[in-house]
Amino acid sequence: MLNLVKEIRKINDPHLLYDWVKNVLVFDLLAILIGVLGGILIIKINQPVYILLGLIFIGVFGSSIFYVDFGLLVLVGLVYTRVSDALNHDYGIPSVLQIYIVLLFCGVLGRWVLYREMPKGWVKGGALFSLYGLVCIVSLFIASDASVTMTALNNLLKDAIIMILVLVLLRKGTSFQQVVWMLIGVGIFLGTISCIQFLTKTFTNTYGGFASARIMEISGTTDDYRIGGPVSDANYFALIMVVIVILALERFLHEHRSFYRFIALWGLIVTLLCVVFSYSRGGFISLLAALTIFFFIYPPRFFQVPIIIMSLIAISFFLPPKYFDRIFSLNQFFHRTQPGEIQTNDSSFRDRAAQNLVAYEMIKSNPLFGIGLSNYRTDFNIYASRLGVSIGGLASAHNLYLEVAAETGFLGLFTFMALIINPLLITWKSYSAFLRSGNFEYAGMAIAFGIGFFGYLVGSIFIHGAYPRYFYLLVGIGYSLENVIREMLNIKGFRKYP
Repeated sequence: MLNLVKEIRKINDPHLLYDWVKNVLVFDLLAILIGVLGGILIIKINQPVYILLGLIFIGVFGSSIFYVDFGLLVLVGLVYTRVSDALNHDYGIPSVLQIYIVLLFCGVLGRWVLYREMPKGWVKGGALFSLYGLVCIVSLFIASDASVTMTALNNLLKDAIIMILVLVLLRKGTSFQQVVWMLIGVGIFLGTISCIQFLTKTFTNTYGGFASARIMEISGTTDDYRIGGPVSDANYFALIMVVIVILALERFLHEHRSFYRFIALWGLIVTLLCVVFSYSRGGFISLLAALTIFFFIYPPRFFQVPIIIMSLIAISFFLPPKYFDRIFSLNQFFHRTQPGEIQTNDSSFRDRAAQNLVAYEMIKSNPLFGIGLSNYRTDFNIYASRLGVSIGGLASAHNLYLEVAAETGFLGLFTFMALIINPLLITWKSYSAFLRSGNFEYAGMAIAFGIGFFGYLVGSIFIHGAYPRYFYLLVGIGYSLENVIREMLNIKGFRKYP
């Protein structure tokens, strides 16, 4: 008690005294909260694992409130690993991610009240998302199944909160650097597990829910296992890994610290192998597009060429025997018996062509507002019967942009494209500004993220928006780069694109 009085007497400034008392009260309240919740867990739940996880979660949340960078990294890690879904599936634990997002959102508001840290930097992204969200809400009155649209709107709101949280929390250059390394770390974690699963042929082992595999068509009549990571979808898993491949490649080529360069190389190898082991043709195309742009901006130096060649040779030893058969099946697009007709024996191509045609039919029928958010699958049979087409499984547009246009019309597509083009422009603007200021490390990370995101958007031509949280997390990071560049370079009104 005497020590406390001495500490108080040392503080002469009333404002400093107010802040000191406030911090002490906040820490005390947090300690009491942890104690109370820990006691409740012990009394009410006779499961040691649940108690341990609950206490860890409370500790993580408390750290996130006082160290916002830590909270941001936890959010990125939770979204990209889908650990919440794994815990829910294997242990029946309620969604950790949803609880954490709600608490983190309350924490942001709490810091606003207690520390006068008003959330800012989210207006542009939030406004463009709101326009798209408004079109989605309007589609509710058009949808044949309004309940499906309501569920989709609820999920869209959750995704919006993730995006806004990233915009609010990601403001500093060091925060962006940490996010890049967090993504590479997640790539190492997921990629290493998936590579072990594929190379050891332990496909029935899900490794705690972070690795999945299904027997699917490879080429012609050949079927084999394709890895799907935590999302259980080979094509989407390849897509989210493409982003990390580019980030890891840039850090490997430009990182000055030997240990971190080794970490980047590890991430590069395992994420690249994951794209291969997924057998995803869309993933291959998106990776090829991203690598082309990357090496156009950063041509390999003379001493780097042998390293890149040796790495490719080493990776070639791990290529599955039917991988190139899968990739070369893309040439069926160029085999035409008649103008406008493609001859193919690939059931995947036929199904996707049919689903794309149905999406076009939906757009023609409802060009302005679409058929209703998430109603593609609901109305598929109606429009498919008009065209006389059928597919072998569940219907999905297999093209994010056609899906948006079919479900929300050209108004939805226009606002959606505005939402995703802006992060690309901001990324290029940030890259140019960092170069002009001599911050070459941040310039490299910024353009690598932009290229990775571009690869993701290219791959979305071949897959629908099945796991939108990844998408909105990346969108949020892209918009946040404008906050980072303003914070680092202290440029007021930084609006003109170079």
